Amino acid sequence: MWRCLFFLVAMMAMNTPLMAQTTKPFKEPTVSELPAMELAGIAAYGSAEKKTFAKLWESWPANVDNQPGLSCTPCYGLVLILPTSDKDHQYMYLASGEVVDAAKAPRHLLRYSVPAGSYAIILIDGGVPEGLANLGPAIHYFYSEWLPKSDYENAAPFNIERYHSKNKTIELLFPIKKKP
Repeated sequence: MWRCLFFLVAMMAMNTPLMAQTTKPFKEPTVSELPAMELAGIAAYGSAEKKTFAKLWESWPANVDNQPGLSCTPCYGLVLILPTSDKDHQYMYLASGEVVDAAKAPRHLLRYSVPAGSYAIILIDGGVPEGLANLGPAIHYFYSEWLPKSDYENAAPFNIERYHSKNKTIELLFPIKKKP
């Protein structure tokens, strides 16, 4: 539940009513096995309410696009949920691409290894910027409705946003594991 607060705050910051739509602006979660991957990019500690993460993406092209050893198609936003996040509603956020050649990837970028495993995936149509308003409702739905009713629980303290510019979609990836 505490993870939902971050995304509710994000929705308030975007002035988007959470219950304004009668149908969900996103697809029901599907469960898929995903391989491990390494992400590299630029990071910030803060909150969506203070627009910390939006400011990070504003500096994206100068810092990450077209770097050797890195693929930014798609690009990723990694939200790390820290032990203090429940209390202060602040998170570590990594705006990143996937490392495709570790020897060539720049050393000035922060790296994070995402483990292989089961992920619940929510598809949001519209891409950026159109689909951004639906991130909060999709994340709220996942934590408050889908996850409690499913046979799964959280498997790791992070969530991933995967941005596909070509087909104008956003995917939310939640690491999950079967409940005992």
